[in-house]
Amino acid sequence: MSRLQNKANAEALQGSMSRNDGGVKLPFAAPVLWWKNASTELADTEEIKDVRRFGGWGISKEDVDDQKDQLPPELPANWKLFESLRNHDGGTYSAYLARTVWVAPIDRRFVWKTYDGKSRSKVNILCYLAVMSPDKKLLPWGAVILSGSSYSGKAIDDAIAKFKQDTDKLRDGDPVNLFYIPLGTFGNDPKFDKFTGKDGNSSSTTPCQLWTPEGGYTASTLDEWFVGDDIAAEMGLLRAQASEWLDEWNKKKEEVKQSNELPPMPDEDGFPF
Repeated sequence: MSRLQNKANAEALQGSMSRNDGGVKLPFAAPVLWWKNASTELADTEEIKDVRRFGGWGISKEDVDDQKDQLPPELPANWKLFESLRNHDGGTYSAYLARTVWVAPIDRRFVWKTYDGKSRSKVNILCYLAVMSPDKKLLPWGAVILSGSSYSGKAIDDAIAKFKQDTDKLRDGDPVNLFYIPLGTFGNDPKFDKFTGKDGNSSSTTPCQLWTPEGGYTASTLDEWFVGDDIAAEMGLLRAQASEWLDEWNKKKEEVKQSNELPPMPDEDGFPF
C-alpha cells in the first residue's frame, strides 16, 4: 500500500529517473554537489577524516554565496568549508566538502561532451536534500544537483539503481523518488577503483557508495526515509519548473557520437567542468 495520501504526487514523479537527457539555468536555487575523488596520497594519513582522504561531495563556496539569499538560512551541518583546494589544472578554489548526502531524486539529465580532446559523459541529478537532525530524524532542506562525470557519474547512477532494485518490494509501488537515499563514502577505509587508459597510464577514482542499514532494508526503514506528501508535492513542482533545464541537452546537437563505451581515463579530482 502506497505511503502517499495524495496519489497525484506519485504521478508527478513517475518514470522521471528512467529519462536519459540532460542542461539551462534553473529558475530556483539548487547548489551543485559534484563528486570529488579521494587522494591516493592521503590513503594512509589516518589523522585526515574528511573527503580529501575518503572522497565524497564538493560544493563550491562561490555557488553557495551566489544563491545564499534563496537558500535555507543554515547550511547542512556536515558541509565543512575548505580554502585553497587544488583542482586538476593546478588552480585553487574554496568549497564545502561532505562525505555523505541524503537525497530524494527528482529527475536526471545526461550528455556526452568533449573536453581537451577527450570524450566524457556527464550526469546531473536534480534532488531534494534532507539533513539528519541530532535525534536522527531526516529534515527536508531544499533542492540540490548531484553531478558526476565519466566513471564517477556512472557510480552515482549505479548506487541509485541498486537502492531502487533492493527496495522494490518494500516500496510497494511508490516511486524511488519518494525516499531519501544515503549516498557518499562510508566506513573507516578509503576505497579506490583503478582504471587503465588506452595509452597504458592508470588512474584511480573513489566510487560513490550506497549505505545499507545493518541487516538490510525494512518497511520501517523506508517509512523513516519517506519524504512525505508535502515534499513530494514540492518535488513535483520543482520537476515541472526544471523542464527546460532537463530538456536542453537533448535539443543540442551531439558534440560526441553517443556510445556505450566509457571514456578511457577518469578525472583525477572530480572538479566540475
